[in-house]
Amino acid sequence: MLKKRDIDPLDPYKPPEWGILEQEIRIGDRIRRILTYIPDNICPASAGILILGPDGQSAEELLADSGWKELAEIVPEEERMALFFLEPENGQWNIAEEYETADGDVAYVYAAFMKCFERLHYDLHESRIYLYGTGEGGRIAQMAAMSEPAGYAGLVIIGAGDVPKTYCSACMQDYCENLNGFADPLFRKKVRKGEIPMPVWIMEQRGGQLSQNILNYWVHANRAEKRGNLAKDDVTVYERAEAMPYPDDQDREACCVWHSVLKGPEGCREEPDNLSRPTEQSWIRKENQNAVLVSTVWNSFMSRFRRWMADPGGSLRTDRRYRKDPDMEFYREAVDGWMREWMIYVPPGVKAAPGREVPMVLALHGYGCTGEIYAGNTDWPRIAREYGFITVFPTGIPAGLERDIDPDNPNNIPVPAWNFTCETEGRPDDVHFLRKLTERVCAEYPVDKSRIYATGHSQGSLMVQRLAVAMPEVFAAVAPCSGVIFGAMFDAFVRTAVSETSVQLPVWMLAGQEESWLIEAQPEPENATGKTITFWHRRNGLPGTAESRFRHHWNRYRNRWLDLTYEDSDNHPMLRYTQVEYMPHATMPEMSRRIWEEFFACWSRTGRNLTFFTEKNNKTA
Repeated sequence: MLKKRDIDPLDPYKPPEWGILEQEIRIGDRIRRILTYIPDNICPASAGILILGPDGQSAEELLADSGWKELAEIVPEEERMALFFLEPENGQWNIAEEYETADGDVAYVYAAFMKCFERLHYDLHESRIYLYGTGEGGRIAQMAAMSEPAGYAGLVIIGAGDVPKTYCSACMQDYCENLNGFADPLFRKKVRKGEIPMPVWIMEQRGGQLSQNILNYWVHANRAEKRGNLAKDDVTVYERAEAMPYPDDQDREACCVWHSVLKGPEGCREEPDNLSRPTEQSWIRKENQNAVLVSTVWNSFMSRFRRWMADPGGSLRTDRRYRKDPDMEFYREAVDGWMREWMIYVPPGVKAAPGREVPMVLALHGYGCTGEIYAGNTDWPRIAREYGFITVFPTGIPAGLERDIDPDNPNNIPVPAWNFTCETEGRPDDVHFLRKLTERVCAEYPVDKSRIYATGHSQGSLMVQRLAVAMPEVFAAVAPCSGVIFGAMFDAFVRTAVSETSVQLPVWMLAGQEESWLIEAQPEPENATGKTITFWHRRNGLPGTAESRFRHHWNRYRNRWLDLTYEDSDNHPMLRYTQVEYMPHATMPEMSRRIWEEFFACWSRTGRNLTFFTEKNNKTA
């Protein structure tokens, strides 16, 4: 039932597969199934929603009647979502299931959740996975969210009833192993499940059992306080009052609970009167009031939140929606025979003084992401607005995964990626594209050419380092995040490094301590991290040896950052490497802020000559 298409160079971002997919899930010795709906024209790195209906409703019936399929087909392409329809075994959910039943319904939901991250048929982003359940399926969705709270960006349950206190208490007290991007089986962080916040909307059925236990549970998990009502008395809102542990990376507005009582006699057939609906309603069949309801659920609540990887348990934030920001300019043009996309953020202060040249940051996303995702993940536009510089977010062309990075997973569908080796046949030359893009931005915007910088995450960090080797004279500094030359790519980089004493370029590499499956946080002479540090140390002609500092000379910053710095002969920080404790394969706004304030804003370039600014000049960049 899936339809397939080849990549069209002039329309490469169309999904390679779309339609209905039936998938089997093994839970212990039992086989369960889900139906997945992938709408046509869904964008890369899209959202995914796990949908559970009441007893007696099959996945096919849920697909046909829930309203979600209609919504997924009519929202703008950049907002379309993949839908995962779950069904009860033998027609009935086990709402009396005990905590941590190995082959139960909660385990089934978790297995479906893990399907969201397979890139065999769709490309979803981990920050946008949500749970939705009605009736008895809502009870199971609630229990699944409590059991694995770090994976979901939001939960909506309708007419689900309450969860027993014993189940709530077990989740409240148990330590969480899956902390959004890294596993903590030894519970080093000692994060309890009941301490991990989540945006939750509890819709009660009028006259039914009130969900007092779960309301109390999520109010506690979000550290929320009652803030009042939305639009008359429809929705009571609870929101976190105290500051977040990492305010750059987390929003307390996302730590919220909504509680409402539906007016419809069937419990889940009408929406609250005064909440916003999509601007276009003609698609909704009048007889399908579920479609009205889910449009409200998505537009008013779910789509507003993301759980980014970064901190233990993930970092909840409201969605910045930078693509719709009036200061974000979106481009889609053919370049060298390929349709390319990029976004340029020009802050209001820059527009107000068009004759004043300002710095520029080129920001490159990781594998399977987009420029828009990377803008929201890193929050570079907010920092650009604060300090007054232009930021450029291009999107790579969809391609398969480089075999040298993940040889055990060769069948991924093509997703946005960078041709950082420039050796893959049938792929555009991304060094050439990014050089032309940089030149164009400089020609059309007031860019200070002495202050151009590049940063990127994961595969984007490899592309940044490839640019740093190929065109170092363009950049005043670069900052690759998750940023060592990993996999079998090191030899390719050495081949392109024509001279060990080429143009000097300040480099700051950063990596999390919880991404050892790809990057060893602690540098050693023979691992990828140590070899990459040594590569840039030698290329910049720095005194001494890189290896001499691998075990010493680390400075701790704000409890979780371990910084290693190599100075040039003038004691300027030409090369830096940072480990971030308890951080997975991710990036975050606090990292972007540090990169700008402590590194990019300190360097400028005129030809081969670099200038290092004082901290005072840095703050007025």
